[in-house]
Amino acid sequence: MERLVTKTKTIERKGVFDKNLKRRFELTFDCKEAEKKKSILVIGLNPASEDISILDTTTTLILNNLIPMGYTTITICNLYGEVFKAIRSTEQHREQELSERSHKAGI
Repeated sequence: MERLVTKTKTIERKGVFDKNLKRRFELTFDCKEAEKKKSILVIGLNPASEDISILDTTTTLILNNLIPMGYTTITICNLYGEVFKAIRSTEQHREQELSERSHKAGI
């Protein structure tokens, strides 16, 4: 019978927000069990969420690439603290425009 090995990695998340918790300026991931400490700073434009428990695609790709490269502390700083909501606004604008065009056309 084969012997099984269990591997565990604890990664602590820490966010830096404004006092109203509406803007996130920094998100840090720290691997606690690391023997050697290796840090990196990643500059981003703005966060996708103010909730540090929700990871967007960009953050997931960053972690999936930098942790295997041996980085133990990954800090993502945002140039702008506002949560990115332009896609939702653009989609709403397009829906409203299509609705207006349909109404004018009598559809």
